[in-house]
Amino acid sequence: MWNKFFTCLVALFCFSSISPKVAAQNIITDLETPKAGQGTVQIICDPKINELLGTPTSSSRASESENGSVKSVGYRIQVYMDNSPRAKNEVIRIQSLFSETFPSVGTYVSYNAPNWRVLVGDFRTREEANAFKQSIQNSLPEFKKELSIVPSRIILQ
Repeated sequence: MWNKFFTCLVALFCFSSISPKVAAQNIITDLETPKAGQGTVQIICDPKINELLGTPTSSSRASESENGSVKSVGYRIQVYMDNSPRAKNEVIRIQSLFSETFPSVGTYVSYNAPNWRVLVGDFRTREEANAFKQSIQNSLPEFKKELSIVPSRIILQ
């Protein structure tokens, strides 16, 4: 009887001492925490996942990059993605066409083998991205079937 009581007491003490530390962090904040001598990890996911994990919202998760721009979790619009041999040339053509039509909107080209992607804009909310997506559909109808809103690390103005 005393042995079970003592075991329960020790277990209760152990869990109560680590509980505040576990509550303060989750897997995302643990992985994104910079560690000396190691690379950095940047996790981009839907803000709803952060809410479920208890991670601070995007407005409080802003960080400053090397060039002084402030980055945060938000949305971009994917206007092109392909993995064909002609994809690299097509990315350049699409980026210049988009920049001519919307010169004040940032365009971002990425290559994550084997896919080339063109992302545009820096939107804090999905609603802002959706409104701009409609503008793209009206101005550049050839992109209509390729357009999709994706969670991304954005640059705040």
